[in-house]
Amino acid sequence: MVEQVRVNNAPADVSGVEEVKKVAYRPATDIYEMPDKFVLLLEMPNVKRDSLKVYVKDGQLHIEGEKKDYENVQKFLLRESKNARYERIFELGEDIDTDSISARYRQGILEISLKKKADERVKEIRIQ
Repeated sequence: MVEQVRVNNAPADVSGVEEVKKVAYRPATDIYEMPDKFVLLLEMPNVKRDSLKVYVKDGQLHIEGEKKDYENVQKFLLRESKNARYERIFELGEDIDTDSISARYRQGILEISLKKKADERVKEIRIQ
């Protein structure tokens, strides 16, 4: 799997003088391989499950999420966290069964299982 990182341009500011680039945060990711699948673990703390999107397009696995918290707070006394948009894109190999991809989210970790296609090895037929 090879990763591609994408940067999106935000619209120009109100005065039109300066274009602001909005960069998606890359969630820390661990990837490990098992005999029948690859597993991706992405750290996406405080992201609500309904803001997560995982999809396959043109042979790439797209992972998106957005953290928006404290929407009802009018005045902060201290704020060290910020809203964030997460995005990662991974190239999928031909050995991935894209119909069997599954994902689950718990305790701030998005776990994606990418099952490998069944081996198409030559089977020897025993002659009786």
